[in-house]
Amino acid sequence: MRAIRNKDWKYARYFSLTKDDTEEELYDLKNDPLEMHNLARDPGYQKKLKEMRDRLMAQENEISKNSPDYF
Repeated sequence: MRAIRNKDWKYARYFSLTKDDTEEELYDLKNDPLEMHNLARDPGYQKKLKEMRDRLMAQENEISKNSPDYF
């Protein structure tokens, strides 16, 4: 699982060893602080989902770029 958050939003991506796809979660922390309503599949939040997904990918790329190669 990888996740990123800011003051108002939390995005998480779960990887599966048995499936080819991943599961995603998106929460509006300002209006849903207990994270009860996953907005990742809600059509009204696809722009925010993409924004948070892109931010996580950029963070992963930055970490990878600055990490030593172990293999």
